[in-house]
Amino acid sequence: MLKDIWENIQNDRSLPNYPTANKFVPGSGNPNANIVFVGEAPGEVEDETGIPFTGPSGKLLNDTLFNLDVGRSDVYVTNVLKWRPPNNRKPYLSETRQFGAYLWQELISVNPQIIVCLGRSAFEAFFGPRQRLDFYDTYVLSGFNFVTVYHPSYVLRNLQIKDEWTAQIKEVVDKYGI
Repeated sequence: MLKDIWENIQNDRSLPNYPTANKFVPGSGNPNANIVFVGEAPGEVEDETGIPFTGPSGKLLNDTLFNLDVGRSDVYVTNVLKWRPPNNRKPYLSETRQFGAYLWQELISVNPQIIVCLGRSAFEAFFGPRQRLDFYDTYVLSGFNFVTVYHPSYVLRNLQIKDEWTAQIKEVVDKYGI
């Protein structure tokens, strides 16, 4: 089912397929995972490898999961956008809406117990723009549980919150298992 969704995304000419992007970056990991991590869009390394969260942010996520005895093959990791936006800019709301239907199909296919939004952009793809976002509050939408944590790139720029972020990821893993 996921391969069909990815093929549909790649064939949908209404979606932005940026001329500056190198590769399509589908989700990866366990297609039956209890936990799904959603970021905003591929970064530079992801654009080269075609695999989400393989750059510095991905290393932090992988290392954190590894320290919790969780592998990338135990969870599912994806992005709202499947191509890197020009100049690595933040996705426009119109773009996240365009990819939204496919993202929902992807999530329905995996059917996780929890969706972890990595940062504000991922959260807003589901819930729309917010003046204030309470990180680590739990939300429910269309029968899915959501929680938002800081994006790993934000954690890398603000190492004083790393312990808090790690504790939040641990709580998700402890509560929803692998």
